[in-house]
Amino acid sequence: MHIFDYSFLRELAISPSMATRLAKIESMKSGSVRFAEENPITAEEMTKLSMIMSTRESNDIEGISTEDSRIFRLLSGRVKPRGHDEYELLGYRDALSRIHNDHNAMEIDETTILGLFATMVSYIDAEPGYKTHNNEVVDRDASGRIVKRYRTVPASEVQDCMFQLIGAFTEARNDYAIPGLLLIPCFILDFLKIHPFMDGNGRMSRLLTVLLLYQEGFDVCSYVSVEGIINQSKADYYSALEQSGEGWFDNVSDYVPFIDYMIGAIYLAYREMDRRMAVCIGKENKERRIERLLRNVSLPISKSEVCTLMPDVSEAYVELVIRRLLDEGRIRKIGERKSSRYLPVDRAR
Repeated sequence: MHIFDYSFLRELAISPSMATRLAKIESMKSGSVRFAEENPITAEEMTKLSMIMSTRESNDIEGISTEDSRIFRLLSGRVKPRGHDEYELLGYRDALSRIHNDHNAMEIDETTILGLFATMVSYIDAEPGYKTHNNEVVDRDASGRIVKRYRTVPASEVQDCMFQLIGAFTEARNDYAIPGLLLIPCFILDFLKIHPFMDGNGRMSRLLTVLLLYQEGFDVCSYVSVEGIINQSKADYYSALEQSGEGWFDNVSDYVPFIDYMIGAIYLAYREMDRRMAVCIGKENKERRIERLLRNVSLPISKSEVCTLMPDVSEAYVELVIRRLLDEGRIRKIGERKSSRYLPVDRAR
């Protein structure tokens, strides 16, 4: 069995570039608290959008998706789900909402992990607990042929491994010599190597990442989709996982590639959060709020969806701002009449 021990993090030699990113993350950490206090309405709108984008992006990594034209309405409860993928999206949304609302009350223990998984799969027919028989993780080429197999912990050993993982994590978390931002990727890598569930392990790992970031005081996930950054660099994400997972069963794995990748992703999220907040500071009037939303979405968004995210703004006023941004060439319209949606020109497709 793999030995779960994070004491090596006390004296981990990190590269100058990683040290720089860690320092910058720490320096940007308090900005969100101050921003939310001074701009509560804008902060709430950014959070609503981030939750939608995180749900969309984390599931997209696993090939679970729906039409762009439905995602906002589906996740805001304005249309009923259709098809397996949309039920999966709703389960992830609910689990993410639990984390956002209750993260400080959640212990990192078996009850929390199993509870989040049960919420995530609550709309589909799935085993609610740990896997009961061995499963196989494989890579396939375009023709469907298996090109690589990945070893995971046998079902008979999962519960014990999870017990050991949680115990080692708790011990390391209470060790003030171990930085939380270095510990989180190690926990996530070990979780993925155990692969405790029959399906949904990747999505669960990202939910746990968000939970742990919140608990360590890094609330960037409230304002920027960390999952979106991972999705944009998916090849690097999987490459880092593979490098760090090599030799895991023989206790000779190197966590550094995955730590380095995750620190980079979190740093990019904070940098994007900083950029968005800088645009908003001192400009919390309705026109600027609508403009900010339309300039930052990465999915086509309709006028009615803007109104859903900003219930205190009239539809007529939203339409007025949309027209101005179209005339200025800052957004682009996709579709006609009732099906019209909008994207920033640099993201239009």
